[in-house]
Amino acid sequence: DDVEEYLYNVFCDPEIFTLPPILGWLFKRPLAWAISKSRMGEAREAMVRAGGVSPQIKTIEAQASALGDALAERGIDARVYLGMRYWHPFTDEAVEAIVRDGLQKLVIVPLYPQFSLSTSGSALRVLERMLYNQPGFPPKSSVVPAWYNRQGYLSSMAALIVESLRSMAHAEPQQAHILYTAQGLPRKYIDDLGDPYQEQTERRARRPLCP
Repeated sequence: DDVEEYLYNVFCDPEIFTLPPILGWLFKRPLAWAISKSRMGEAREAMVRAGGVSPQIKTIEAQASALGDALAERGIDARVYLGMRYWHPFTDEAVEAIVRDGLQKLVIVPLYPQFSLSTSGSALRVLERMLYNQPGFPPKSSVVPAWYNRQGYLSSMAALIVESLRSMAHAEPQQAHILYTAQGLPRKYIDDLGDPYQEQTERRARRPLCP
């Protein structure tokens, strides 16, 4: 039941659906409404086939819990907050909790391994506006913009690949081909805006994987 509103939020994002400034001001919301209406049926059917509920929230909550535990094991006194771009918990909900708890320093970690203007860039732009406009928002902040080349990430990918290869009961794992796939972007992001997503994705695929 939330699919239509979620799609509307996605296509209201100026980093996702780009228009010239004057056209964006006039037509962004009507176009987002029309697109979400036209795509709602197909998206709802896909959701039903997937079980009716996206696994994303539970996955992210598990990541946040594991991150908090890992920091605690290292003696770091930190709290982990979740902020989603297009659905609950929204970024502003996370910021409200941060302000309420009186934190003084914030480390921002996008959950996209590679940086793109349409993913990490969009989320960071929202946080940047709040950083300057929200009273009580932590005065000190730092960002981990991308982590596609971190050894821990590469090792986790390698472990999943090895697990999949070992499950190929009727094939020789040494002869298997590994296909890397990635989210597509309009060419204008790469050619005109200098988006590093494609380069970082290709560099990740070339990095040696050691589980």
